Amino acid sequence: MKSYHINEITDSQIMYNHKPFMLILTLLGSVIFSLILLGSLSIYASSSSVFTSSGELHSLNKTEIVAAEAGFITPSLSPLENRVEKNQKLAVIQTDSGSLDILSPEGGFFVQDPSIMKGKFLSAGDPIGVVSSNKKMFIQTNIQKKDMIHVNEGTEVGVRFSEIQIETKGEITSIQYIPSEDREDVYSVKIELKESINHQKVREGMEALVIFETTPQ
Repeated sequence: MKSYHINEITDSQIMYNHKPFMLILTLLGSVIFSLILLGSLSIYASSSSVFTSSGELHSLNKTEIVAAEAGFITPSLSPLENRVEKNQKLAVIQTDSGSLDILSPEGGFFVQDPSIMKGKFLSAGDPIGVVSSNKKMFIQTNIQKKDMIHVNEGTEVGVRFSEIQIETKGEITSIQYIPSEDREDVYSVKIELKESINHQKVREGMEALVIFETTPQ
């Protein structure tokens, strides 16, 4: 019985003597893991840095609508901007030879000339409005000179339309320098959409957020 009791105490003492060493190993392992995790996060943050710029959506194709013949016009739409389909009636002109329908040449948005009102006499060639296609569009945004190190033609960018909750991709197609005497020099950057989006949701003048990826220096 005494021999068994001595062995039990000896084992306990051995375990007790190893506790500080095991604790040190555990703490050291935690520190090393934390350093590795922080390093990974730093690398991820550096590789995914971005800056953003607000832009405006414009149509690549705009068609001016004019009176083909002289006569008295009756608009078919309100004087405000309207979404239209191809061949949709925009107005009717009562000419000497009869009624002449003015049709939209393509789908998009029609902005009526502010001078147009029911019963106004138009001569041939007088403006009626402009139809902007919503199928081929681009974004124009201004970038400060200090950020141009990250902006190059052909670069892919992210585009976000918060109004309609759509994100897509675009490509920088042109860069134009805009000198200024009273403020920091800026560059006008044109971005064409690379991916197809729902054309029925977009409109000219819609605000877009352009997301540029930066290269760690």
